[in-house]
Amino acid sequence: MESPENMESPWSHSETRRTVLRRVEEMVCKNRQLSYGDAENNLQDIADFWNLWLKKRGKITNEITKYDVCQMMSLMKCARKINNITLQDNWDDSVGYEVIGAAFAQEENEQSKAFSKPGKQVKHEHKPNTQKIS
Repeated sequence: MESPENMESPWSHSETRRTVLRRVEEMVCKNRQLSYGDAENNLQDIADFWNLWLKKRGKITNEITKYDVCQMMSLMKCARKINNITLQDNWDDSVGYEVIGAAFAQEENEQSKAFSKPGKQVKHEHKPNTQKIS
């Protein structure tokens, strides 16, 4: 067993994590905004294009949402990590898409609370796409 003085502090990597979070914050809150405009509008545009494409190809019947786009873009970055696990861009972008999706969810939950009765939880209905894509 290691002696206490040789053990690594659980906080030793905190500054590295803060650096990553600051970089992702800059990317999501500033750089992305300047390059692509409002995230909600841009990701809804992507969802609209994907819906049009997939419907024309006969691949889906349910709508893809901005939430789906966030998750699928994050999954795309995960797939890229298979071939290059240390490429920082894939990690940062994946976190960025998750943060944007989380912000959408938070805003929607806050709006739902404003319009719902106290003590009553609003359930958001999600209809999964059950059509097989081939």
